[in-house]
Amino acid sequence: RDRPGRRRGVDLGGRRIIKKKNRGPRSGSGPKPVVCSKIRRVTSGDALTGRDNELAALRRALGGAGNYAGVVIAGPAGVGKTRLARELVGVAAGNGTRTKWVSATASARPIPLGAFAITLGDAATEAAPSVRRVINALVAQRQGRTLIGVDDAHLLDGFSAHVVHQLAQTREARLVVTVRTGTGEPDAVTALWKDKLLYRLDLEPLSATATREVVEQILEGPVDARSAQRFWRLTGGNALFIQ
Repeated sequence: RDRPGRRRGVDLGGRRIIKKKNRGPRSGSGPKPVVCSKIRRVTSGDALTGRDNELAALRRALGGAGNYAGVVIAGPAGVGKTRLARELVGVAAGNGTRTKWVSATASARPIPLGAFAITLGDAATEAAPSVRRVINALVAQRQGRTLIGVDDAHLLDGFSAHVVHQLAQTREARLVVTVRTGTGEPDAVTALWKDKLLYRLDLEPLSATATREVVEQILEGPVDARSAQRFWRLTGGNALFIQ
């Protein structure tokens, strides 16, 4: 029998093992719980980070340097072509230039003028549309220049590609065109830079330094050099993968 006031235990060879009741950590001792007072939503970084030189070259070409009718931004998927193109078109729109945006898709490629269907409206549904009527509908014969953005031009149908080529030749509108490298594009699209109608910029992946800047922008705070280098190795500097 245990004596009054003593804890119950087990006798092992004359040694008494005391079983203590677990009352939990004393007040003020042990690790304190971490309270998150604010959970921040991670937002995508600005894909223009690290692209100052590329933007400057594109703006010079659009401004008349080299006597080009526009620019072609070429590169692999996710490298940031569309983001740069939208920046150029957006700035032009903010300065009062009339702008249009056309996105080519694989599903619309079998349809003549499929990429321009929304932009042209009824003119895209004519049984035998002429290139001249399509161009007139795009530029609307108004005073001032028009800037047309054509995203993923490698997916344009033959007729749409011919329209873009004619716009570049006649210079009735300035063009900002994106093309994914490593895919087969229509001959009329290839001729845009081969015939030196548009200035071509091959967009490379972000450098290690630019990758770190993008990551820090996304996380809204500094990142140590080792982690930044790992981000760069894992993503290859691809802006889409980084985000």
